[in-house]
Amino acid sequence: MTRLPQNPFVVRREIAYGEPFCDREQEIRTFMESAESDEPVCLLSPRRYGKSSLVNQVLGRLAEKGWVTLRLDLMTVRSLPGLQEALEGRRLEASSGWTRVKRRAADAVSRLHPQLHVDPATGTPTFSVDLSSPRSGEESALAAALEKMSSLPASIDKPVCLALDEFQEVTALDPKGRVVGMIRSAFQRRSRGFFPIYLGSRRHMLKMMFEKEAAPLYRSARMLELKELQGDDFANFVVHHFRETTGTVLPKSIGTATAALFGGYPHALNLTASRLWTAQQLAGERSAEFIRSAWKEIVTTIIQEERAYYQQINRNVSRTAMNVLANVARRGIVAGPYTAEFARQCRLTPGQIQTALRLLMKEDKVLETREGYVVFDPLEALCLRTEGVAPESLDQELDRLLEAWAEEE
Repeated sequence: MTRLPQNPFVVRREIAYGEPFCDREQEIRTFMESAESDEPVCLLSPRRYGKSSLVNQVLGRLAEKGWVTLRLDLMTVRSLPGLQEALEGRRLEASSGWTRVKRRAADAVSRLHPQLHVDPATGTPTFSVDLSSPRSGEESALAAALEKMSSLPASIDKPVCLALDEFQEVTALDPKGRVVGMIRSAFQRRSRGFFPIYLGSRRHMLKMMFEKEAAPLYRSARMLELKELQGDDFANFVVHHFRETTGTVLPKSIGTATAALFGGYPHALNLTASRLWTAQQLAGERSAEFIRSAWKEIVTTIIQEERAYYQQINRNVSRTAMNVLANVARRGIVAGPYTAEFARQCRLTPGQIQTALRLLMKEDKVLETREGYVVFDPLEALCLRTEGVAPESLDQELDRLLEAWAEEE
């Protein structure tokens, strides 16, 4: 059996450095400039937008420049001791073998505290060694680990980048915010060449952490929001890799129509390209008719799959809030959510709509822009808009979309 060439479109995992990666040159340039100027960056976006894949590209480029690159996923940390151990583990990873031995020895010596005692009856002095930490408790140990991490470049004489995935999860470890305060305190005193990256998917929480004036991390990092992929960039990316791996000349309108349909949502775009590539290879068919038919079938299936996914993650959202969310999705943008017209559309009172919008914004479901309220996740908006739409109507809409972009070519 003839082995198919490798599918260039990576799905359902992070894209490693060196694998095909669509655009994001502007964001990568921002990271590289920030690294050189020792300016921390906070990267935020909805899930499945490619934050981790983007950071992989940044870490790969930094490594080529001689940086030590470390990552820590806070979704895997369950306690303060766990965070402290993870930080210590990453710190030791950055050291050479002999340096690691010396650092372990130094850490042990730092816990030795000689104490002088005098026998009150005889006046004879005695000495003892206390092996306990000079600062007792989990918080003290974590504070020490953070300080050592932030001074790591001075210890190993190399610049260090530490990427903290799903950073908003640190609040679950300590709801009172003391850990966030320790991070701010330690990283403010960081060595030259220590570059922290915070990334996460909870926009509302991260905005509160970094932009609320009373928050410990207020304005301590450059905020970078990862936006949707641009249609022309994605179309060129897909056309290039189809041609390079299969020799197929894919119509550019397939890429631009895909980006337009899914609102530039990276996961859906890559998934469509990957499945279309596989379908074309298995069928051994390159005709425009086959590509068009396969594309429509694939995107229809993806919409159905994603609708089930969103229904599952929204199972605890109130019916009233989901009603408002669906109506915002159908409108695309709602400039006057408290008008009588929108209230009639939702069959709710303005007060109920206000409560629902407050909840939806807190859960990163709705975003307030200058023009009005929009559904934050474009893929979720599509699933809501097409719910209940007859298959024939959706098929006709996909034909119109393809034809519209074909005319643009």
